[in-house]
Parts: sequence; C-alpha cells; structure tokens
Amino acid sequence: MVDRVVGVGEYVPLRSGSICTVYTSFALRQFNDKPLALLEVRRILRRGGSFIVLEFWRPDNPLAHAILLFYLVFVLPLLVSIVAPREVWDYATMRITVRNIGDISWLKELIKDLVGNVVSYRTYLGIFLLVRAIKA
Repeated sequence: MVDRVVGVGEYVPLRSGSICTVYTSFALRQFNDKPLALLEVRRILRRGGSFIVLEFWRPDNPLAHAILLFYLVFVLPLLVSIVAPREVWDYATMRITVRNIGDISWLKELIKDLVGNVVSYRTYLGIFLLVRAIKA
C-alpha cells in the first residue's frame, strides 16, 4: 500500500531509514537546494535502499548545451503554444532550470558523495540521465 505524502524535496516528512526506494523523474533539477534534497534522500532511505533518478540535465558538451538551450528557448515553447497554449509558461521555465545547474558529471559525483554508491549510470543523447545509487 502506498500513502500519499506531501512535502518538498529538501524536507521530506518521513522517518529516517523508512523507505526502500526513492525515485525521481524530471524533478531533481527543480529543487532549490539539490545537496540538501540528496541528503534527505540519504536520510529516508534504509540501508541497501535504491535511489533512482531519471532526469533531463545540462550536457557536459558545450555545443550540446547550446543546442539544448536553443530548443528550450525557441522550439519547445513554439510547439507547446500550438498544441497546449495554456502550458507554455511551464515549459518556458525549463530553460532556467537547465541553465542554473551543473553538468551531468557534477550530478553523478553529487549523488555518489551524498547518497551512496552509483551502481548504474547512463546518459541518452547527452541530455537524459538515468542513475541508480545504493545507500551503504
């Protein structure tokens, strides 16, 4: 059984060591204090628990980063304005979250340092990231 829990990533209202898996999909880059959010993941995970991240992140390659920003600033808002005009602002803010974060390598090291051993790490198109870490 899964109960709904409302909170923010930096202050999760759960007991320490009470969760076997924490999964975040396209949300980690939105947290104001990413290190604090990752420390909260570590706190609530039980020993041997998994932290899984699927994220859209800033590429390590400067050219890929420039292409991504062009897409986020011009192409994506145009497509969304055609398909779902009321949602344009939500997608327009994505460029801000991608611009204000470290690169993919930075995130991998941060997860390793603050959560646990990174046992799986894959990037797709240099933009999407799938990471699994285990708390020791």
